[in-house]
Amino acid sequence: MVVKEILNYASISLLPVSAIIASIYHKKTKNTDLQYLVYLLWFMVVSEIVAYILALEFRVNIWWYNIATNIEKLFFLWLFYQYIYSQRIKRLI
Repeated sequence: MVVKEILNYASISLLPVSAIIASIYHKKTKNTDLQYLVYLLWFMVVSEIVAYILALEFRVNIWWYNIATNIEKLFFLWLFYQYIYSQRIKRLI
């Protein structure tokens, strides 16, 4: 149980750090599709904070994680779609 708590706190504390670093280097990815990755990281930071507050107040935050996870998956699907050059594979997606 202790390992689970340590990993949980590590992931929560490293997510804002990665969002800050991505914001600093945002100018380098300004003209690519990777520029939206910064916004996704900040969305993940906000969603983790909201989920933590919901867990403290209501003890249930499963529905929030389901919404946030689906948004993240759609973003990565769109991002990978942008880098696929084969029209046959794009039609399958």
